Amino acid sequence: MPAFPNLIDQAPLIGMFRTQLVLYVLLNASHVLFLGLFIGAIMPLDLGILRVPGFGWTTAVAGPLRRMGVAVFPGVASTGLLLFAVRPADYLGNGAFLLKVSVILLAGGNALLFQRISRPGVRHLLAGLSLAMWLFVLFAGRWIGFV
Repeated sequence: MPAFPNLIDQAPLIGMFRTQLVLYVLLNASHVLFLGLFIGAIMPLDLGILRVPGFGWTTAVAGPLRRMGVAVFPGVASTGLLLFAVRPADYLGNGAFLLKVSVILLAGGNALLFQRISRPGVRHLLAGLSLAMWLFVLFAGRWIGFV
């Protein structure tokens, strides 16, 4: 086993999540809750930018939705990292996990680019990519357990 997973395996907090089923279930449920809040903020934003019928309302609440996404992302990331730390070697050998992490990085770069671009056509393209990537991340996360 590589040195990095060994270091994680020896952390006391991680051992608690590995051995205490209730703590692991609470961690897993927290990750799902944060992810739901995050996706629930990002999807309407992207759909509104894409002018999908029924999502015109998002222009009125774009700021709060964006702030919600930014506020809950640390919860998604930290609970995800803790879940990874419970079985790092398994996850590092899981293609779905590696693909998910790669797409998360791409989606983060897409979000940063979106903030710097003002051309509507490009922003529409980036919103479409955002929607596709975050949905992919959601499905890849569920796929991890079946690979």
